[in-house]
Amino acid sequence: MSGRGTPGTGSVGVSTPVIVATGGTQNLTIDSGFVKSAAVGDRVWTDTNGNGIQDPGEPGLGGVTVTLTGTDIAGNPITQTVVTGPDGSYLFNVPPGSYTVTFTGGPAGWFPSPVGQGAPGAGSVGGSFTLTLTPGQQVLTVDSGFVPRLASRAPPGLTPTAMERVIRARLCCRASR
Repeated sequence: MSGRGTPGTGSVGVSTPVIVATGGTQNLTIDSGFVKSAAVGDRVWTDTNGNGIQDPGEPGLGGVTVTLTGTDIAGNPITQTVVTGPDGSYLFNVPPGSYTVTFTGGPAGWFPSPVGQGAPGAGSVGGSFTLTLTPGQQVLTVDSGFVPRLASRAPPGLTPTAMERVIRARLCCRASR
């Protein structure tokens, strides 16, 4: 936001040189402002029953790549990437702006949980979530669940891929009720 506004009303930012007046002169047009940062984050978890809701006992999922992309309120592009901790936690501290949080790099063959289930902070946002953050705002309810591959649960004669299709179809039907 450096240099916005008319002299005496906009921030000079942190890189504008300042000349110190001497001999009783004054320069009252040099201004600087600060904007409080915002935060977004929470948890990625293993959705063991595939219902899209963080149920008690469902463990966090470490090692998932979470990427935040967008622009701050000054129009500057912002991209940050973190990897979830062993408990599935992640956090971004960013300038206010409009962002998309994307979850990738889960275990091979796993897929995102159904979205829109449960209360905010209890359900999965799926593979990505878009939001606008204001100065000082903290949105610590952006969670994503991943459903594990169910190859070990497939009945004889049903391939793991076919079993997953059946389970996904059941999850979609259950979510639309």
